[in-house]
Amino acid sequence: MGRGIIGLRNLLESGSVKYDNPRARIISLSGTKGSGKSTLTKDLAENLRNKGETVYEMLYNLSAAQYLTTAKKAYEQSLRDGAARDHFKEIRLYALIAGDAIKREIDPRISEECTIIINRGPEVTLARQYGRDVKLMNIIKIMYNSYLISDLSVILHCNDRNESLNRIKSRATIEDSEWAAAQRYISEDFENEKNAYRKLKAKKLIPARRILFIDTSLKNMNDLPNDLTEAERTINNKKRVLDQVLEKIS
Repeated sequence: MGRGIIGLRNLLESGSVKYDNPRARIISLSGTKGSGKSTLTKDLAENLRNKGETVYEMLYNLSAAQYLTTAKKAYEQSLRDGAARDHFKEIRLYALIAGDAIKREIDPRISEECTIIINRGPEVTLARQYGRDVKLMNIIKIMYNSYLISDLSVILHCNDRNESLNRIKSRATIEDSEWAAAQRYISEDFENEKNAYRKLKAKKLIPARRILFIDTSLKNMNDLPNDLTEAERTINNKKRVLDQVLEKIS
């Protein structure tokens, strides 16, 4: 185990730059499905650009990225053909893809005066692996603590399951398979993932200097007048979430 981790550290060091004196501000957005990550990414980027800042938006979904590589597809096919699972190969593939993404997307901008907003940051993968895969958790922790420590990690969750599902369902491009997966997620994994973020924070496994948890459910808007429409309440709720982030980075 130890030798494998050292080998992966060397692998990452050969492919990415360690950020000793970054000028860029990195904000990582994570959280449960339907919690508003994409909405907050858009609203935060627009707000900062209106103030004259240079902003880069980065969709950083490593779980999806794995399946886009030839090596990963070949490995998955070998499993379907009956080969035994190679745990170390899985971790190595993950590390290679992650290191490459960091090198391509962040290294060229880290010395700029800018803000990099990462939608679905590494915290998502950490939370979804929490308690399942100790080896993968260790390499993710090494990887991000060495190379990608966010200035602020914003972790969103919506405590209302039905509201989360409605948000997912309202997406214009959602396909039947994605909707079915979302329903399974809400019924089976929603609470586990939400609690995993808290445990990650308690064990100091979240790679960030500051951490902000926000419940984005409309139930938190009880102080608004009762005669507001749902659309008006939604607008106010988005503003509430954005204001909390802006206060944290000001």
